[in-house]
Amino acid sequence: EVIGRTSMEIRLWEDALDRIKLVKMLKDPEGDGTVRNMKAGLKCKSGLVKTCLISSTVVYLNNELCLLAVTREIEGLEAASKALEQSEAKYRAVVENANEAIVVVQDSRFRFFNKKTLELSGYSREDLTRIGFIDIVHPEDRMDVVERYMDRINGAPVSGLNTYRVIDKEGCIRWAECRTVVMDW
Repeated sequence: EVIGRTSMEIRLWEDALDRIKLVKMLKDPEGDGTVRNMKAGLKCKSGLVKTCLISSTVVYLNNELCLLAVTREIEGLEAASKALEQSEAKYRAVVENANEAIVVVQDSRFRFFNKKTLELSGYSREDLTRIGFIDIVHPEDRMDVVERYMDRINGAPVSGLNTYRVIDKEGCIRWAECRTVVMDW
């Protein structure tokens, strides 16, 4: 049904300007005669439009100029990407508005912290990214905290709940109840 017919004859393009754009990109004298991952709406036989990525190149077949194209439907990918973005936004809102300090420590450094961490510690974002996490732990508790940290990153079973003292930027001592988990970051 489609062999030997042009994309215009079978009304493949949702928007004919996308075809013009593709041809222009293929003919671009500064280009290499290929197009990779151009997004366009293409019509199915039923008339249903699918969002696709088109990659194509100009080839010669039996001395005849032809277009070799690979088309991939991406609607499912786009829907999954949008759902992931929405989910990340929800989690970000929860973490940033939590009434608890939430931190990620990697290689003994703060890699992530929420607003409540800044509020409770008195440190600025710049301060926390500059200092090691152990620097805010009370000196008498540091050895225990470091041991638990090392055990945890080495895979040893460690209690998920720990209590120790931290020192805020003003030098005040605060008790912290810490629940920890190991994760890839």
